[in-house]
Amino acid sequence: MAISEATGSYVIDTHALKWYLLDEPQLGPGASAALKLVELGEAQLLIPAIVLAELVCVFEKKGKTLPIETVLQNVASNSNILLVDLGLLQLTTFEKLDPSLEMHDRLILADALLSGATLITKDRRLQSAGVVPTIW
Repeated sequence: MAISEATGSYVIDTHALKWYLLDEPQLGPGASAALKLVELGEAQLLIPAIVLAELVCVFEKKGKTLPIETVLQNVASNSNILLVDLGLLQLTTFEKLDPSLEMHDRLILADALLSGATLITKDRRLQSAGVVPTIW
């Protein structure tokens, strides 16, 4: 799926999505501004499948549950938010990325790279990877 950079497209990582969904103050100013553009319909947000899976695990580690359906209901109300399936294109791109990065980070980077999107992340390793533009 290629999305024009002119429309302003963003891929979000797991912690940024968690903080956004819970309306928590940990989001950086750049991340908040990008997500505000999505809310206003001026940009598009892509949520990789791996991010949803990891988000469920983050909640489980804290003894809480977050059914994927809950996230899907939250994002379904905004046509500027798209869920990105994990497919062969992502896996092929994943394989070409730095193997020292964690598996889920490589998959998130692959989605950002394939879509030509800016990655919303606080993760310094992803920021310094130099694969895609990042914002926080």
